[in-house]
Amino acid sequence: MIGRLAAVLAAALLLAGLWAPAGPAAAAPSPVPHEEARFARVAAELARDPLSVDMYLADAFSRADRKRIKAQMAGTAKRIGVPVYVVVAPNPTESESYGEDEAFLFGLHERVGRNGLYVFVDEHGYIDSVAFGVPRQVPYTPSRIRSPADPDAPMADVPARLGQLFDSVASAPSAPASTPTLYSTPPPFGQEHPPLEAEFWGPFLAGALAVGPIGAVLLFALVRAPIAGVRAMRTRSRTPSRGETKPSPRSLRTRAARALGELRNMLPDHEESPGHAYAARAYDAAQILFDDVAGAPADADEAVLDLVWVVVLARQGREVLDGAKARPSAPCFVNPLHGPSAGHRKIKGHGRRPVCADCAAAPPSSLAARTLRVPGGRLHYGVPGRWSRFASAAQGRELPSVVLESLGVD
Repeated sequence: MIGRLAAVLAAALLLAGLWAPAGPAAAAPSPVPHEEARFARVAAELARDPLSVDMYLADAFSRADRKRIKAQMAGTAKRIGVPVYVVVAPNPTESESYGEDEAFLFGLHERVGRNGLYVFVDEHGYIDSVAFGVPRQVPYTPSRIRSPADPDAPMADVPARLGQLFDSVASAPSAPASTPTLYSTPPPFGQEHPPLEAEFWGPFLAGALAVGPIGAVLLFALVRAPIAGVRAMRTRSRTPSRGETKPSPRSLRTRAARALGELRNMLPDHEESPGHAYAARAYDAAQILFDDVAGAPADADEAVLDLVWVVVLARQGREVLDGAKARPSAPCFVNPLHGPSAGHRKIKGHGRRPVCADCAAAPPSSLAARTLRVPGGRLHYGVPGRWSRFASAAQGRELPSVVLESLGVD
């Protein structure tokens, strides 16, 4: 075995010397043709039909499902006064938006050139939406709408969850139409992770020309194997729970910035307005946290949790303003990103804690898989610091005051 491996490595080194000619460095690659192809295709489809379903997911919905979704879209468009577009398609990390659904919607909006409610449903049944020029105070979309109830049948409840999303937008309070901002954009296509085709065919064709068919076959095996590993790792990284149980620092930063902007736009001018005092403190605490994170390593566990709680604080500020109440509900103990609690249940080692409606109804055996984890793999409440005590802060004193105090702000 060792001798065979040594022979293969020796052959690899020999081939590398044969096909790597001396000379000037290669010019920068030209734009990848399919960088714009999907945007153009989907935009053209939406010009004919506001519901675009990719051919790979054509069997996800029955004819009755499509009819139901289109009726919901038409009714919502009439209520909000702007079009509703729904795109159902795979969004792998090798795509032009690097698997970021929101980034795809922003790019699609540019190509379509019309404002409206843009909705994306990916192959895992996750729903994301962006409101461009929608004259509503668009509410935050809760986990029960974004995420499938059954990961084994992720598309089964999409029509029902789309209906809930449309109703929440259409019934939201009127507000001046605004244009949202994408706070974190993917790098130019091919510059973060080169397309697998380019990773493979460049060295393979060069080797084939230099060493002939036999060397090309060996080079094919040598180059294709690690690329297959990269593809497998990318596929495994996109699991159905990617956005909730272990969100990426980059997606959290985008989410936190968006939540902050939404709360900023909602803050009333008059301090005596219901909920203003709490919302203003929540905004101050969230903004300071967000600014502090800018100087920390992006994947540091503490920085990631700070971004999580920026989202929570901003959401709490919106909750008190929407409901005209003095204090918000405590966040879900299992995963603060799930949203406000709707009940309590016993959590092993922590007694009874507030949890969201989904976690309250979930089997005990599933709670570990639903719990928020930091990049290092620890459960969020196991990371030392201010957030390990978040439950007592959320249930006792007001969370913004606790955060501001921990930041040294009076």
